[in-house]
Amino acid sequence: MVKKILIISLLLVCVLLTSCTMKYRSDIKKESKTWIKYFKEEDAEGLIELFCSDIKDNYYDETLEEIETAFEFIDGDIVSYEFESEYSLAQTKDNFKTIFYCCDPVYFVETNKGEKYMIRFCYHYIWKEKPEREGVGSIRVLYEGDSKFNDDEVLVGKLYEVNEE
Repeated sequence: MVKKILIISLLLVCVLLTSCTMKYRSDIKKESKTWIKYFKEEDAEGLIELFCSDIKDNYYDETLEEIETAFEFIDGDIVSYEFESEYSLAQTKDNFKTIFYCCDPVYFVETNKGEKYMIRFCYHYIWKEKPEREGVGSIRVLYEGDSKFNDDEVLVGKLYEVNEE
């Protein structure tokens, strides 16, 4: 009897955790379609609004310059883009409450000049200890070129470490 209760309890916890993760994933996939359109339309103001308040409050001008650099880095006009995947990381504690949830939607894009790039958004969905970092923290634009993901890339924003003080 105890074994059955334990198994049922574990299954319920798994369902709850999975349902939260699924919600975030479906939301972020929908939202990221708008984000990639900002790149296609070279809408710097649209992109800057995605960033967390820490970036907007402390690094606004620098981030706008980085966005313009990313636009220049992409050779040609984006003619197609495809959602590749989304990587995520979640931490739970305090009675299974999510205290941190980060996901990285990834798009592959191609330009009218036949060049290919990967654009990866680092989005902090939940960051209980540092709410000023909730939102996009960074965007990486990587040139695919002849060999998959060589060293050619542009970073916009900051790569926050989860465990930094």
